[in-house]
Amino acid sequence: MFENGQYAIDYDDFERKVADGVTMLILCNPHNPVGRVWTKKNHLGEICMRHHVLVISDEAHGDFVYKENKHTPFARVSKEFSENSITCTAPSKPFNIAGLQMANVIIPNDSIRKTFTHALNTLYLGSSNTFGFLAAETAYQYGEEWLDELIDYIHGNLEYLTNFIDTELSPIKVIHPEGTYLA
Repeated sequence: MFENGQYAIDYDDFERKVADGVTMLILCNPHNPVGRVWTKKNHLGEICMRHHVLVISDEAHGDFVYKENKHTPFARVSKEFSENSITCTAPSKPFNIAGLQMANVIIPNDSIRKTFTHALNTLYLGSSNTFGFLAAETAYQYGEEWLDELIDYIHGNLEYLTNFIDTELSPIKVIHPEGTYLA
């Protein structure tokens, strides 16, 4: 839902929907395409635990958050949430290496991890490519300064876009993202 100039979660509606037999939630954090950085103040975790809903948290944009915001991975909110989640991250979004097809899947719960690994191996998807692995390692090890500069640059583009739309295309409004490079 949209309230007070930003997207929000209608927790009552969400709980009604998951109570009707939902078994899995895919959470995009930061959200793509609205750019919302969900905070750990949300109630999603408690609702999912209450209704036995596994959370797959897509956090591929987690490294791309504007300085006034803080990304908190879903699994870091609590030990219980960590054990009821699968976290997906990737260097593809922040470091622009999507073509190398490298991602990370973090599954703290042994039982869920074994099920996931079995499914990957059954489908022959359990291996990664060397170039993707090396690019990810290099990006994470040496790319922090570059990423900080990129975020500042994209934020400048966002400000330019906002000014242009405010002055030239009124009444259209830009909803300021808290993370990601999308507006």
